[in-house]
Amino acid sequence: MRYSKRARARCLLGIIASVYGLTGIPMDLLRPSVSLAGTFTVSSSAQLQAALRAAQNNGQDDTINIAPGAFNTGIAEFSYIAAAGENFALTLTGAGAGVTVLNGRGVTPVLKISTLLVGSDGQAKITISNLTIQNGKNTAGEGGGLDLSTNGGSIVIENCRFLTNGSDGPAGTVRGGGALVQSAAGDITMSNNSFTSNFVDGLSGQALGGGAFIESMTGAITLTGNELANNASRSASGNALGGSVAALSRGSATITLSQNFFANNSASSLSASAQGGGAAIAQSGSGGVVLSGNVLFMNTVGSAQFANGGGAVVLTGSGRADLTRNSFGNNTASAADA
Repeated sequence: MRYSKRARARCLLGIIASVYGLTGIPMDLLRPSVSLAGTFTVSSSAQLQAALRAAQNNGQDDTINIAPGAFNTGIAEFSYIAAAGENFALTLTGAGAGVTVLNGRGVTPVLKISTLLVGSDGQAKITISNLTIQNGKNTAGEGGGLDLSTNGGSIVIENCRFLTNGSDGPAGTVRGGGALVQSAAGDITMSNNSFTSNFVDGLSGQALGGGAFIESMTGAITLTGNELANNASRSASGNALGGSVAALSRGSATITLSQNFFANNSASSLSASAQGGGAAIAQSGSGGVVLSGNVLFMNTVGSAQFANGGGAVVLTGSGRADLTRNSFGNNTASAADA
């Protein structure tokens, strides 16, 4: 009797699983048809981590479809660390924010994605959509909910919810309570997301981006249609910047914020400066900053030393800052007007 190549491969994989005790790996992840297609469908925490692990070193673009339900972290966060040479895209898609929920349980960060080991990763686009990241906690100070880093790969985050995540640490800078998103050269686009009740707490260093810390050295940063409320950036002895979001670039590209809503966010420092209760935008290179059609309402900054920009603070190098049709209301700063 002759067997097809697929049947022989499936049999071999079954034998390998049996010999090495891989009974915890979903058979869907062992089937050549799934691996070759670069598409995974997962419905449990174990399946999600197994899919991320398989995708980080399989030499192809990958899509992971995450079913409705709660996906709790274990002793560590869900992680995708692309191997050297894995210059391929990754897409994570849930069934909807509030429907697919990745949960750090207040114990661990939620999700870490990195393509830094790839080196030249310009094709390694990262897309995350239609899910919730909540209850993440990072005591190392880097991204309580999401920690995402690329060299040159572009980043897209859309239709997601970041809820009650936090980042703190005993020393040094803390960044990105809800999300830390950074690239050396890739464009970063974030649209139609919500960031609610996320925080960064710096005990002896800077606190940057209570809701999100976003940085691309030379790529464009674009935030459109996001809602950011009740996020906080707090430091005991360092500077606090960006209660809801801190966005930084130092190249020739533009930082653009349009049609976003900022409310009840705060930046505070007990002994240093605090700036940008709603948003802190800094483009130190030749690129410009554009703020258009945003609403900033009841955001605050407070510091015993220096406070500035209850609604927002915008800093530029040699580029232009264009602010058009934005609405500022009831924002406060303890030492300077919003």
